[in-house]
This record gives sequence, C-alpha cells and structure tokens, in this order.
Amino acid sequence: MTMRLKLVLATVALATVALGLTGAISVTLTRAEMIDRVDATLAEAIRRPPPPPTSQIDSPQPSNPPAQPGSSADGPSKLALAVIVLAPDGSVSGSAPSGFSGAPDPLPDLSRAKDLKSKETFTVPSIDGSLDYRARAVTLRDGRSMVIAIPLTEVDATTARLVLIWLLASLGVLAILSTAAWVIVGRGLAPVGAMAQTADEIAAGEITAADMARRIDHEHPGTEVGRLGMSLNTMLERIESAFAAKAESEERLRRFVADASHELRTPTAAIRGYAELYRSGAAADPEAVEHAMERIEGEAIRMGELVENLLLLARLDQGRPLRHDRVDLAQLVVDAVSDAKAVEPERPIEIEGIAPAVVTGDEARLRQVFSNLMSNALVHTPAATPIHVTVQLTDGSVHIIIEDEGDGIPEDERIRIFDRFTRLEAGRSRETGGAGLGLSIVASIVQAHGGSVSASPSSYGGARFEVVLPLT
Repeated sequence: MTMRLKLVLATVALATVALGLTGAISVTLTRAEMIDRVDATLAEAIRRPPPPPTSQIDSPQPSNPPAQPGSSADGPSKLALAVIVLAPDGSVSGSAPSGFSGAPDPLPDLSRAKDLKSKETFTVPSIDGSLDYRARAVTLRDGRSMVIAIPLTEVDATTARLVLIWLLASLGVLAILSTAAWVIVGRGLAPVGAMAQTADEIAAGEITAADMARRIDHEHPGTEVGRLGMSLNTMLERIESAFAAKAESEERLRRFVADASHELRTPTAAIRGYAELYRSGAAADPEAVEHAMERIEGEAIRMGELVENLLLLARLDQGRPLRHDRVDLAQLVVDAVSDAKAVEPERPIEIEGIAPAVVTGDEARLRQVFSNLMSNALVHTPAATPIHVTVQLTDGSVHIIIEDEGDGIPEDERIRIFDRFTRLEAGRSRETGGAGLGLSIVASIVQAHGGSVSASPSSYGGARFEVVLPLT
C-alpha cells in the first residue's frame, strides 16, 4: 500500500468518524426536540382533556367526533390523540384511536406501561408494534383513569428523513473529500515519488556521472517534503563529490604509477645498458670500465633517491606521525642559505628579518623543505640571478618567503607546480632537473605540520614561494 493511499484512507476514515458522530448527535438532538414538542402538546391536552369515549376498545370513530386538541376541523377527520378510559379494575371501558376515521391507528398497548398511576409522560408501543406513542394518564372524578397518547409517526418519519439526508450528504462529502485528498496528497507527495524514482534508478545499475548530476526539484524548502528534497540533493552532491574525488584519485594514482615507472625505467635502463656493455666486452679498457661503473653507481644513487622520495610521499599521504620537537625555523633558513652559497658561491643571496621563530615539528623534514626550495631556485634561474629570503612573524604564525629575479612561473603552470612529477621545462634534462618531486614533497611536509605553501609572481619579476607555519 502506497503512502498516498494510506494518507487518503486515513483522512477518509477520520472524516467518516467525524461525520458519524456529528450526524448521530444531530439526529438525537433533533428527535429529542421533536419529542419535547409532543410532550408539550400532550401536557396541553391533559390540562384540557377531551370528553371520555364511551365506546369499547377498537370501536370505530364517529364520522364527526367531538373536537379534540390536535384534530382537524376541515377535510377528512383525523384525530391527533388516542384516548383510552380504564375502569378502576384496569379494564378498558372506552377508547378513541388516533388517525383517520376510515383507517385508525392501532391503540397503545397499555399492558406494557410500567405505572399508569404516575403523572409522568412515558413511551409505549402500539398493540401491533407498528408505531410508538407518547402517553400520560389522568384520574377522572369518577375514579376511572383516562390515558391520552400522541403517536410518534411524524417524529419517526422526520427522523428517518433526517437520517437519509445525513447519509446522502455524508456520502457526497466523503466522495468529494476522498477525491480532493487524492489529488492534494498526490501533488504534495509528487517530489517524494520523484526522489524514490531517482534513488531506484541510481540503485538499479552502475552509477554514472549523469546519475550523480541529477537533482530533485523542491518548490517549497520550508516544508518537510522540501527539506527532504534539499537533504537528498545535498546527499547527491556529496556522493557526486566523493565519486569525483575517487575518479581524480584514481587518475592521479595512474599518473603517479606511470610517472614513477617512467622515472625508474630510465636509471634501470642505463644500469642494464652499461652492464650489458661490460659483459659483451665492448668496455674492455680500464677507462671505459671505470666510466661504466661510475654511470651505474650514479644511476643507482639516483634511483635510490627517487625511491626514498616516493616512500616519503607515501608515508606523508598515510598520515604517519612526525616528530614533535621545538625547531627554530630561522636557523633552518640560515642553514639552507649557507648550503646554497656553498653550492654557488657567486650567487647573490639576501636574507632579511631573521629572528627566532620556534615551531613544533620534525626538524629533518622541515630542513628538507627549505633545502628543496633553495635548490629549486638555484636550478631554475641563471647563475647570477639574485635570490631574496625573508622571515616574517605575524600573530601566531611565521612566513618564510623565497623569491628570485628569474623568468618566473607561467600562470597556467603555477596551479600544478606542487603536483608530483611536474616539470615546468619539458626539455630539461634529468641530469639537472630531477624527477619533479621536490615541490610536492615540500607541500606534503608543510601540510603535515598544519601549514601551507603557495607559489605566486615575485615583486622582482621572478617566482615567489611562501611557507606559512603556526608558531609554538
């Protein structure tokens, strides 16, 4: 059973109960009001009783009976009252039935009355049980009792008509209500149906990017259905983002594996080539053998460094804990500048704003950050290009800025500068350029320490790298 049908049935059931209670109360109160009016007429008849009839029970009424309260003066004679006279011993000494003279009503069955001596009004059925009377007894001067009764024919007929009208009206109201409820509930639950259909379609088969891009229309976000639609859309957006991240991660992994394989294949091929050269006897003289061994050793060292860098990135990706020592970044920057000057003594390198900047972290990894940045500046700029290093302290953080006056980084390549195996100079030799992991290692180490690193144009016209780390 659908939710729509359940809601409609529940609405119709509640309406049926409400209409039933309303109808029952209305009919009961109306009947009670009509009986009160009959009792008032009966009380008036008791105050002015008609002459006692002298005929025996069930005797026909005269064509022109004496006037009685409720009788009609014109047209066919119809008595509104039934009168029965009882002797002191309880036997009927006379009676006058109500109704038309040609078709009188059956007399009340007084044998079923509880107490005729009581002055209370009571209800009694007719002899044949076809109708009911409201009756009341009065004692005559000669000791006899006279019972005056009014038939409830009109009351019963009016009650029956009222019940029929109520039934027809209730059926009409229920028909209109059920139709309206079906339409209104259907329109209200239409977004829910669309949500269910979307969920079924997504769950039925392999989820595609097009499925994840689908959204539920919700015109009224303030309603429960609207909020449900918004929640489902949010869930779809998160699933879409998760799938996009998964696809991006898989693509990055494929590129990573391909680049790593390519980088490892180069030294491996060189080592294999020199080994085959030596085995074939082509490198027979000592100088050729020494050169081959040097190249094999150099490529082995390069391959070992590449493997170490890959392992470092893997450990950082896994979130393995680093050391938490108190490290003075200013001293690390000074050491990195000193190492750079030792490599290129003629290179002009300026350092400014050196002041103690203590952070909590892994000293070896942080030292590697500044070593890689300085090495990057040395490799990517001409030998005489100046390098500027600045240490700035702000509220709660330290900024280390390394700038050069070289050609800078093209804007379209700046966004991927920290990606792995990224070389901005496609034709640059691996002898001088490396594997393209230096800046990605910098970014991973800085992020592992809760900081950030960015690349931007330098005010000197070259490249600008800024590392931001929280102070202890």
